[in-house]
Amino acid sequence: SAILNPLGITEAKRKSKIMLTVAWSMSVVLSLPQMFIFHNVTITVPENFTQCTTHGSFVQRWQETLYNMFTFSCLFLLPLAIMIVCYTRIFIQISKQMTKKKLSTDEPHLRCSKNNIPK
Repeated sequence: SAILNPLGITEAKRKSKIMLTVAWSMSVVLSLPQMFIFHNVTITVPENFTQCTTHGSFVQRWQETLYNMFTFSCLFLLPLAIMIVCYTRIFIQISKQMTKKKLSTDEPHLRCSKNNIPK
């Protein structure tokens, strides 16, 4: 939004509140399972050692695999997909604008608009 519509300040405040609300809501919802899956395990041999682990939290192996795939998807694949979509939209928009300028006129390309306000 900041790149494709840099002067859209009137919508920015509302959009930023919505995006922050969605981000925090997703963070809370997606972190809830951690409260039930992870627990402290203390090992006394060879020395006293406490670790937060999922050992013993899953009844069957496929449940742990499903949990790991879900976590991988939410922590890596979802952000990657969002970044790919955003950068693709930016690339397409910039390409359209450059093509439109090349086709519309043979004027020299200035780095400002018609009324000399820098873009």
